[in-house]
Amino acid sequence: MRILITDDSSDLPASVQDTLRRVPVGKSTDQTPSVESVILAFGGRAAAATTAPSKGASAASGNDGCPQPAPLPPCPPCSLHDQPELLATILDAIGMALLNRGCIDAGSRFVIAARDIRLTHFGKNHPFTAASYNSYSRVLRIRDELIEAEKEVGKAIVINRKVYGSSGLPLAANMNELGAVRLYQGDFGGALKAAERGLAILKKCRVINEDPNASRLLDVKGRALLGLEKLGPANSALSQAVKLDLKQVGPDHPKYATHRANLATVQEKQKNLTEAEKGYLEAVRVYETVLGRTGHPNLIDTYANLGTLLIKTGNFATAKDHLCKALGLNEQLRGPGHTLVGNDHSNLGHLYYATGDKVRACEQFQKALDVYLANVKCKRLPKKHPYIAEAQKWLKQAECK
Repeated sequence: MRILITDDSSDLPASVQDTLRRVPVGKSTDQTPSVESVILAFGGRAAAATTAPSKGASAASGNDGCPQPAPLPPCPPCSLHDQPELLATILDAIGMALLNRGCIDAGSRFVIAARDIRLTHFGKNHPFTAASYNSYSRVLRIRDELIEAEKEVGKAIVINRKVYGSSGLPLAANMNELGAVRLYQGDFGGALKAAERGLAILKKCRVINEDPNASRLLDVKGRALLGLEKLGPANSALSQAVKLDLKQVGPDHPKYATHRANLATVQEKQKNLTEAEKGYLEAVRVYETVLGRTGHPNLIDTYANLGTLLIKTGNFATAKDHLCKALGLNEQLRGPGHTLVGNDHSNLGHLYYATGDKVRACEQFQKALDVYLANVKCKRLPKKHPYIAEAQKWLKQAECK
């Protein structure tokens, strides 16, 4: 699986050229994987391709009384400088594919390059640009810039409502992104509203069983219900998402793995620890064995969840292995100041508290709180995020100074 590119720099944005040239083939954690079977031929200066003769052309000998025809001209080099809508669509698709594979830096560069092309050629109020706003919101969400992420997807929603109406299909994708942003903000009620709005659009358009955003919206709905402590409905929504994934993409797809792991978080909360552990291990199987993406952010989060579950079963040694792996990988991938790295410190605090090591527990809970408050100060996280209250609660419970 690789990207084939002609050696040309005239049309491909400079910010992306180097990334594409260095994309290797393989699955190691320190390499960016290629996007399947994508051929980008931006060949303004590339050698012209020759066309193969059609079947039977060489046998033409004038038996029909006609002179020998001139050969067909070769196809010209492919250049998309005059088709910015196609160029931006290709770059955005590559960017999203890379983000789906956990390649955050490379994927972000493609998404941003596509957005810049659309802004230049179509302006701020075109639905093409709205698609880029939605993609860029995801980039910001991954970077932990949640307040800015909501603003970005909000711009996409305004445009698409004006162009397609309140039930236009593009709004379903916007609602999925908005719901995901609100989940990370701790706004579970807002996330639930966004997910239900997106699902209603898909039902009205009669594509609820076919649209790829259906299971994503069910996943957002399930996680929002979990945050609201509505475990039965959460289990139902996430079970529907997993069932739909099995129908649409099968059991070896990363979307299925992610939704299966999220269902496991509900099962864990329902004290169904056996099924929860199966769910986490199923997600690990897909990311580690099938995809070979041992540095994927969703896999890192699954390690963290599996570690917290093993604390509850008393398997402290294995729990620590998973939690330490999650912390180490997360600091490399997302950076030591990311909110989810704060969660990794909090998880280790729970481990140390469970084993009676209150000194280390206090250190980890304090590190978690420091990360959260730093993100509030940088205006990346809302001031009343539930993670903050949770860390403060545990600092008090552990009788930390």
